[in-house]
Amino acid sequence: MGLVFYEKNREDIMKIYFARHGQTDWNILRKVQGTTDIPLNETGMLQANELCQYLQDNHISFAKIYTSYQIRARQTAQIIDWHFHTGFEVVNGLEEMNLGLFEALDNILEQYDTSSDQNLLIISHGAVIMTLIAMNNNIPFEQSHTIAVENARPIEFTIEELYEIKRRLN
Repeated sequence: MGLVFYEKNREDIMKIYFARHGQTDWNILRKVQGTTDIPLNETGMLQANELCQYLQDNHISFAKIYTSYQIRARQTAQIIDWHFHTGFEVVNGLEEMNLGLFEALDNILEQYDTSSDQNLLIISHGAVIMTLIAMNNNIPFEQSHTIAVENARPIEFTIEELYEIKRRLN
């Protein structure tokens, strides 16, 4: 039995929202941060609060926040948790440019009934999200760097889309 694909805007299936962490000083300098642990700057903290407002205004709810261990992602998750009180969990594999993303995602998803209408929010990093967007839209990896991923803005994927990306990687 193959994967079943659903309309993207259905309300009765789980959605996983990815959001890039808020801005850092290195983002301004256009320096690659990778695994270097750079904190949010003042703008990044404001962006995290704007993300909270966006989620609220667009009636996006989620059961829990998952975040990478890197401080810029943890700070973004903390600010969102202060607003929504869902709790957050640091998960290895969500850090910048770690293709172990799907191992981390499997560990997260095994805690939920993925056929439910519960959503999750994962705070991660630009390169991770660019890769997901590229794979979801059949954009060659070497062109993925051209995809703009704004700081502190959610990007929606259905559970089926993520499973299909994972299938293509195996």
